[in-house]
Amino acid sequence: MDHQQQSVSDLLRETTGRLRAADAADTAAVLRAAWHGFCVAGAAGQLLASRADLEESPPLWENARPVLEAAAGALRASSSLPDDLPAEVHLAAGQDDRIDDAPAAQIRQQILDLVLALNAALPEAAAHAGNEADRQACRDGTVLSSKLGDSYEGRLRSFVNPWRTQFGPGSFRIA
Repeated sequence: MDHQQQSVSDLLRETTGRLRAADAADTAAVLRAAWHGFCVAGAAGQLLASRADLEESPPLWENARPVLEAAAGALRASSSLPDDLPAEVHLAAGQDDRIDDAPAAQIRQQILDLVLALNAALPEAAAHAGNEADRQACRDGTVLSSKLGDSYEGRLRSFVNPWRTQFGPGSFRIA
């Protein structure tokens, strides 16, 4: 499919649908869909960071980027993914425009929907994987998809998350 003709919202919806429709017994197909999912989430996050008016978008992207890099490494360790899968996603023309708050919030929610689809598809594929490398890639991908969701929900430790307003037990130590 030519992604250059799709908006980021359309691409996020399509990718989420592909993950939900993937046959868990076909580990290679799930891993390919997960690879594409992480790449699309990365492109969408980077777009938000550079084009959204929301102040929290750049820090969210900075926290998500290492998770996405780790996910790429984890999935590359599987034996079922070809080495030549593209890591770059090209979005539709017009993506240079500023993104207002409502569309930015929608894109952020769509990233979280994609994370949920990753979190559902990868553990099921791990249960069907025929070899340990694929099982481990699915498990690691599951953990990293959760961390990606945490990044976009702002659930990070206070030293990384300047917007944190609630602190749990043990957050402070008094000498």
